[in-house]
Amino acid sequence: MKKLILIFIALLIAIPCFARSVQDAHKSVIARMNVASCTRTTGTYLSEGFEDAGYEAMTGAETVGASCSLDEDSTTNLYICGGAQNLESVSAADGYEAIKYHDIGAEQATTYGRFYFYVVTSIGSTTKNIFACYDTSWVNAFNIGIVDNGSLKAYVSGTEITYDELIISYDTWYYVEWKHDITGNSFEWWVDGVSQGTDSTINASVTGIEHVYIGWKKAADQNTGTIYFDLLDIHSSQLGAVK
Repeated sequence: MKKLILIFIALLIAIPCFARSVQDAHKSVIARMNVASCTRTTGTYLSEGFEDAGYEAMTGAETVGASCSLDEDSTTNLYICGGAQNLESVSAADGYEAIKYHDIGAEQATTYGRFYFYVVTSIGSTTKNIFACYDTSWVNAFNIGIVDNGSLKAYVSGTEITYDELIISYDTWYYVEWKHDITGNSFEWWVDGVSQGTDSTINASVTGIEHVYIGWKKAADQNTGTIYFDLLDIHSSQLGAVK
């Protein structure tokens, strides 16, 4: 009888531990779900999932300032359906950046893009661009940045788009889409599928999109912070969310 009681007690201890281990394993599987299991429209001009031993498609240089880091093989804060890796950009000193550059190969008059991002902690009150595009002559077409302790904003040719201010939550994945159309003289961007504003006054000197930066990029005073990116695509039509 005493032996049966001891066995029963051992089972009571083991079952919760087993349940937790199964739950943790399940979370790990979900977090590392392969993007092939989801519906993803990939970009014609750029398709980067950060899944190879390095970058899948981005070929340009990295710029990493003092006390900063850029890890294209990060396995932290993975996005479901984003695969097993993402891009981690850490800016740990004022005035420095941690960015990756890519040339899409040929300037495009009309482009659509999408990327996912996740900010870990508050970054302060000055602008920190997280995405920027330029034409073939390096004239800035637009930037997307985080300012004022978490406001996500877009700037076209240096001018902020007027819209209801979006305050992001930290430790949360968002997806951003954008359209830049030289022919139609228009720019529009979306967050999680909701339009955040349009602009019809694109700088006449901008001739299209060719150069792309992703990561913490200097603008105004650079504060510190950590951000993750995944599933960056640039295409000839609107991409939509990865589902």
